[in-house]
Amino acid sequence: SISGKRSYSSGQRPKKDRRVNSEQKEAILEALKKTNGNKTEAAKILGISRVTLWKRLKEHEIQVNRAIQG
Repeated sequence: SISGKRSYSSGQRPKKDRRVNSEQKEAILEALKKTNGNKTEAAKILGISRVTLWKRLKEHEIQVNRAIQG
């Protein structure tokens, strides 16, 4: 599509996309734990900008306080 976002008729992403998203989420959670929730440092570990990290936190519905606790 023009927006660059895919649309799927079933409402589900293909398995490969779900796996990548799962791996991405786990990497974010691990970086947040290592940095005790410091988003700037977590973004550096992940090799992404703070803005990109913020967008991915929102996309994956990650709450930083909960992420560092468990």
